[in-house]
Amino acid sequence: MSMSGEFAKPKPKSNLSMILIVCSLLCLLLCGGAGFLGYQGLQKGVKAMGPVLGCTVELAVLHASLKDYVKEHGKYPTADSWKKELKTDFVKGVAEAKKGMTFFGSDNGITFSDPEGVWGCRVNATKIHPWMMNEEIAGKAPAEIKGGDTTVSFFEGEGTENGTKPYVKRTDKTEPMVMGELREWMAVQLDGEMTTKIKAGAGSPASR
Repeated sequence: MSMSGEFAKPKPKSNLSMILIVCSLLCLLLCGGAGFLGYQGLQKGVKAMGPVLGCTVELAVLHASLKDYVKEHGKYPTADSWKKELKTDFVKGVAEAKKGMTFFGSDNGITFSDPEGVWGCRVNATKIHPWMMNEEIAGKAPAEIKGGDTTVSFFEGEGTENGTKPYVKRTDKTEPMVMGELREWMAVQLDGEMTTKIKAGAGSPASR
């Protein structure tokens, strides 16, 4: 048997694998915290934050699906085709995330989009804010993006359908609400940075 003296390079982890790792760490953190906060208190807190947790993880899955697409095709999907092009990876990622976010024997109010329906952030029992792709990146190669990696790729919009629009940071004080406080409209940049900050303040029309 010949010895080449070389070892096979380890396969890099996929973006979806990294999301699962984050989900698992979150579960361990939350479940481990039960000893300090008490089972019922922790479960109540998780349920209150459930919609935001689901939106954050789902946006991360969408970002990972986009990165995998660009890695394979060398450019971003077009304005009209992004949902179709990313569907396989997105559906797989959401399914894996669901498993990783199930603890205390239930989903704890952590909701995810219907793969066959509108993809977006559920803000209450009947209202979803659809994910929108930033028109700035549609159909372009990474080198053509003027803002570079800090350019927003997907953001939380309004309406009833997914689509593609120019991204404009909203400052209209209509942010959705979580646990009685306003939060920023969600968006993710090409480098993976998200806007998920929770602000102090009363509830807003967007969350009602």
